[in-house]
Amino acid sequence: MIGVLVLFVVGVLFSAGYVTLLWRDGGSLGSPISASINSSTVDLLGQRAHWPVSSTYFYDTQGYHILNRSPDHVALALYDEQPFSNFHLEVTMVSIKEAGGAFYGVVFRCAPDQSSFYLLEIGRGQYLFLRVEGSQVHYLASGRSADILTGAGKANTLAIEARGNAFAFYINGKPLGKTVVDTLKPVRKGGQVGLYVEDQDMEVSFSHLYVKELK
Repeated sequence: MIGVLVLFVVGVLFSAGYVTLLWRDGGSLGSPISASINSSTVDLLGQRAHWPVSSTYFYDTQGYHILNRSPDHVALALYDEQPFSNFHLEVTMVSIKEAGGAFYGVVFRCAPDQSSFYLLEIGRGQYLFLRVEGSQVHYLASGRSADILTGAGKANTLAIEARGNAFAFYINGKPLGKTVVDTLKPVRKGGQVGLYVEDQDMEVSFSHLYVKELK
């Protein structure tokens, strides 16, 4: 993970500054997210009009690809149709070409101006969960998991359950660390979801993105 987080979002440059380390791990948030989440929701990646498309953000038969060509910026694609607050999210990610730390993942509860959001990313058997607030990057959890498949061509299905300020994560149907409770203020209640690729020359294909809102 880079020390300075810089986001390049479809022509918008956002610099999030240097990191502040804040670790907060909780207990259990409940049972693992159901594998049948897609039975009652729509694949958001099927709604092509709501995703950026260019030479580095593109569709093929495998899914929606993000190719990061920048030496200085991460690549982030946001779904622009609606915000989400409390939800189950599931997405399948295939690393097509790896580079650097090979980190990629999901952004959620992202503010309209991209000044604040949560990011869950995986790379080379590791995971990292952080929150960006303006110029501060707060690291909330990290670790290693043998359930994260590594290497180009391997598919990982990432799942997120967000309820208020508590978050549970799963990789390929297995829990990814402990439930995280974010005690930072203000509480981030909702925002856009998006897909993220960190390193230059890294390419990832995303598919089967389902988000089911929770009451």
